[in-house]
Amino acid sequence: MIYFDNAATTKPSKNAVDAFLKSCDVYWANPSALHSFGEEVFFELKKSRDNIKNLLNIKKGEIYFTSSATESINLFFKGLLKKEDHLIISEYEHSAVYESAKLFENEGGEVTYLKARNGIIDPEDVRAAIKDNTKLVAIMFVNNEIGAINPVQEISRLIKNTNPNIKFFVDGVQAVGKTPVDLNELNCEGFTLSAHKFHGLKGTGLLYVKDTHIHPQILGGGQESAMRSGTENVGGIFALDAALADAVNNLEKNIDYVGSIKQRFIDNLKDFPEVRINSPETSVPNILNISFKGIKAEVLVHMLEESEIYVNTSSACSKNGHKKSRTLLALGLSDEDIRGALRFSFSDYNSLEEVDFACEKIKEAVERMRLIL
Repeated sequence: MIYFDNAATTKPSKNAVDAFLKSCDVYWANPSALHSFGEEVFFELKKSRDNIKNLLNIKKGEIYFTSSATESINLFFKGLLKKEDHLIISEYEHSAVYESAKLFENEGGEVTYLKARNGIIDPEDVRAAIKDNTKLVAIMFVNNEIGAINPVQEISRLIKNTNPNIKFFVDGVQAVGKTPVDLNELNCEGFTLSAHKFHGLKGTGLLYVKDTHIHPQILGGGQESAMRSGTENVGGIFALDAALADAVNNLEKNIDYVGSIKQRFIDNLKDFPEVRINSPETSVPNILNISFKGIKAEVLVHMLEESEIYVNTSSACSKNGHKKSRTLLALGLSDEDIRGALRFSFSDYNSLEEVDFACEKIKEAVERMRLIL
C-alpha cells in the first residue's frame, strides 16, 4: 500500500499508540475524581499539558483540550463574536472557519473575505480590510489543499500595530510538524491543532487562548477550567503529547526528508504533458497539488486505488466533494484544471521508491483516461 493522503490523516506513531495504551493499562481513572487514583491521573494530564506548552513555546495563555480543530474553531468564534462585530478571514479558509463566518454573517455580523495572491494572503490586504469594529482576524497558517504558507507572524505584527484590541486566530492544523510553530513569537490570541494530522490519534484537538474572554459553548462538569466541559480524553491527550514531541524534535530532519519526496514527485512528472503544479513555491514540503488536464480527478483516485495507491482530490474534511474547491477557485484555475486536480500529501513514512512506482501508475492511468475522454 502507498498512502499519499497524509493531509487528511496520518498513521498513528508507535510512541503515540504506546502513550494511549498507558492510559488504558495504568492511568485509566477519571481525572476529576476526588480519590488519589483520580488525582494521579489529573497530575499526569497536567504533565502532558505542560509538555505541550513547552513544545509550542507558550509563555502566556492557556490550552484547552477538545475533540478536534473543528470544535476548537467553533468554540472560539461562537464564544467571542457578537452581532455588531466585524470579522476578517481569507476566502480559502478551512470549512470550519468559513462556515462559522457564514453563520456569523447570516446572523447579522459583518465579514470581509480576503483574496489570496498566488495562493498567499498579503498582510497589506489585511491592513486595508481593518475597520473600527473589527473584532477578529482569522488566517490559516498553512492551506490544507495547496500547502501555501501564509506570513502569519507578519500579519500578527501588522494587526497589533494597527489596533492591539483586535484578536488574531490562526488555524495551525497543517503547520505542526511541517514548519516551525512558536506561539510566543506568533503572538496570536487563538490557535488550534489536531493530533491526527501529525501521527497522533483522531478525536483529540487543542485550543490555545491568550488575553481573550471566550464564552464556553459546552456546559457541564467544568472540566478544562470550565471552557470545555466533559471528561477529558486522557489517552488521546497522552498520544498528542507524544506525537507533538516527535514532530517538534524531528522537525528539521522531516522537512528535509519529506521535501525530497515532494521534489522527486515533481521531477517524475515535470515532463509529462499538460500537468500544472498548483502548490506555490512558498509551501510546506508535505503537500503537492497537481492538475492533470483532460481527466476527472475522482476517476483517477479510483483508478489509482486499484494499485493500492491512495490520494485525494482536495480536502478530506468535508463530505461535499462534488463542490468546486474554494482554494483552487481562488487561484484562478480553469474549470478543467479544477476538475483534474489531485492533492498528494506525504509523510516521513513514505519512500522515494513509492514515489517512483506511484508516478508510473499515474502516467499510465492519465494516458488511458485521455484516450477515452
